[in-house]
Amino acid sequence: MFGFSQTAFEGSPINTCLSVVGTGSACQWIKRGSMASFHRDPTGAIVLDSVDSSARTAPYFQTDFNLTHEIPVSRTHEAMRLKFEANISNLFNNRDATAFNENVIATGLINPTRASRFSGTRARIGPRS
Repeated sequence: MFGFSQTAFEGSPINTCLSVVGTGSACQWIKRGSMASFHRDPTGAIVLDSVDSSARTAPYFQTDFNLTHEIPVSRTHEAMRLKFEANISNLFNNRDATAFNENVIATGLINPTRASRFSGTRARIGPRS
């Protein structure tokens, strides 16, 4: 006996996350559901070049194959059989990505600075009086 199974998915959305103050798990999304291209200028500032609103991984396809062979071991007991089975995953060796690392700055965090027009303000804690 033999069998095939086919798996097919449309591409997954690719996002861009810039890690922000304090933790790599806090994201500043460029635009949710979009992939941004950007670079750093000589001063170290991040400059946005373009935004792809429909960025997705390639469609995912995988074909698996299954082969089973049974051999009777006894003429008197038909229930006694020797069974061999082989399963081959990804038969055609498709190499489709299913996800991408959306954190684009792996070496550090973005530390926002306060604009100069706020240089004299202080943080207020508690209700306004």
